[in-house]
Amino acid sequence: MDPAILAKYVGVYSGLWVTRPRAAHVTLMDGTLYVNGLLGEEVRLVPHSDTFFMSSDGLTYTFRSSGAPH
Repeated sequence: MDPAILAKYVGVYSGLWVTRPRAAHVTLMDGTLYVNGLLGEEVRLVPHSDTFFMSSDGLTYTFRSSGAPH
C-alpha cells in the first residue's frame, strides 16, 4: 500500500470502545501500521482497502479519507 496513505493515519485517536474510554495510538514502522491493542500490546493493522484495516487481534478499523477513524 502507498506509504503516503498509511502515513496520514498515524496519530492518537480517542473515543469510546463499547462503553469504555480508549486511546488508540497508530504508528507506522517499515511500511506497516500498528495500533496499541486492548491489553497495551502492539497489534499489526492489515489493509483490506485504502481505508479499512483488520488488526491481528481481530478488531477492525475504518478511517475516513481525512485520516480520522469512524
